This record gives sequence, structure tokens and C-alpha cells, in this order.
Amino acid sequence: MESTEKEETICPNCDFKYSSSYNYCPNCGQDNSFKRAHIHHFFMDFLASMFNFDSKVLTTFKDLFIPGRIVVNFTSNKRARYVFPVKFFLFVSFLYFLLLSFNVGESNKSADRSVIFEDSIANEISTAGISTPRTGKDTTETRMLNEIKASPHPENLIEKYIAYKYPDSNRFTKNFYRNIVKINTGHLDSNELLGKIQKNTSYSMFLLMPLFALFLKMLFFRSKRHYSDHLVFSMYFHSLAFILLIVSMVFEWVGLQIDFVFILAIFTYLLIMLKRVYGQRWAKTTLKFFLLSFNYSLSIAIVLIIGAALSIIV
Repeated sequence: MESTEKEETICPNCDFKYSSSYNYCPNCGQDNSFKRAHIHHFFMDFLASMFNFDSKVLTTFKDLFIPGRIVVNFTSNKRARYVFPVKFFLFVSFLYFLLLSFNVGESNKSADRSVIFEDSIANEISTAGISTPRTGKDTTETRMLNEIKASPHPENLIEKYIAYKYPDSNRFTKNFYRNIVKINTGHLDSNELLGKIQKNTSYSMFLLMPLFALFLKMLFFRSKRHYSDHLVFSMYFHSLAFILLIVSMVFEWVGLQIDFVFILAIFTYLLIMLKRVYGQRWAKTTLKFFLLSFNYSLSIAIVLIIGAALSIIV
């Protein structure tokens, strides 16, 4: 007569005893297979994990382009199908600012070539003993500025000029004067300055996102939603905005300047998204949309001003 007692095994990973008929350990989840792993096992596991990741990314992208769907699903606990909003936002924003820095870098290369060419000519004129044309009285200040402009490496000359012109300057005002002199003498062109502003602004965008969620919390306080729900809205919306800005950048690379179309698309998307997520009447949604857009645009303007100031001061 056959024994009805089930055979048991001990998990080599956690020492948990369980029936050998189980495919996986019920305690730690390890596969109930003690065979040596072969190369094709690693390859299949890799494909499985990549397929799972890709399916989430594709689903997130697909639902993101339908205004409000991904936020409604995520806040309704239908989350397993999507990439978590923080990860998705960080990935898209990183990609955007990476491409933006590359775009600015390419502009700077062409600008730098012209500056180097002009500086080399000025330097040759200076070393030949020929003075550059000047108007008005030849003062020590104008002479120092001309030397800075003619030098390909003017750092020491700039420091001497600041010590002469602004002897009482401190560390912060020195940085400010240093950048002003570089701008006036052509050693800090507009593209390089724009790159510094964009770099400082990119850091500030991570502060604007929770601020946007706070605006939503104040405008839709009767919805009884937690701040985290508004934050999910903000992260997915900003992700979509960055994606459209990336597409706009690609169009710019091929010579099509249609930034206005993408900005209009972002605002239209936001209006529809507000309507579908919060479910209020169109009149009330439109009013809150304009209030939100005004407050957020003002916040962006302040950030841009601060970013520009930091780019000159620091």
C-alpha cells in the first residue's frame, strides 16, 4: 500500500521545510530546483526582466498620452502596470536636460571658434606693438579692458582689473564683477551664459514640481485628496511636458521652429487632464486652469530670474 505522507524538502536558502511538490519555497520564494544554473538560465531571466520592464514603460507611455488616464488609474490602486511616477519623472527629466546640455554645448562650440579666432587676431596685433583703436581718453581702465579682450587666457588680468576697479569687493561681488567683465570683453558669450542659466534652472525644476502639486491642493481642496495624489498628478504631467519638449528639440534640430505648437499642446493637455482627474464642470475647471497657469508661470519666471542671477553671481 502506497504511503500518503508527502515528501518534504528543506530550502537551501532559508532552511524552511515544505512539501517537495511545491515549485517555489513558500517562505523566501526561491525556485525548488537544486540543479546547477546554466548560461541559458541567466539569459532567459534577463529577457524576462527586460520584457517586464519594457511592458511597464510602454504602458506608461501609452496611457500618459491620454490626458488623465494614468493618474486616475494610479490613484485608484491600479499601479502594477505603470512605472512608478518618481522613477519615470527622473528618467524623462534626466533625458531632457541631457539633450538640452548637448544642444547648448554644440552651440557653444561654434561660438567658441569665433571667439578664439577674434582673440588670436587681437593678440597678434597686441604683440606686434600696434594699439587697438580707442575712442575718448586712454585711461588705465580702458587699457586693462583691452588687454583682457585681447588675451586668450584673461583670468589673471581680470583679477587685476577687479582689484583696481573694485578694491572693496567681497567673494560674491567678485564673482559678479568677474562674469560682467567676461561678458563685456567677449569671454562669456550669450550661449555660454544661457547654458549656465539652464543648468541652474534644471535644478530648480525639481522644486517647482512639488510646488505645482501644492497649487493643485489649494485649488481642489474640496476634492478631499491627499497631497500625494496631487504629487502623482504633478509628476506625470511634468513627465509629459518634458517628453513634448524633447520632441520639440528634435524638430528644432532638423530646422523646424514650432515651439509654440508644443507649448500650446502642453497647456491643452493640462486643461483636459484637470477635467478628467478632478471631474468638475468645464467652467470651474477652466477658471482653475487659468489660476493654476498664472501662478505656475509666475513661479517659473521667478526661478528663471533667480537662475540668471546665480549664473552671474556664482
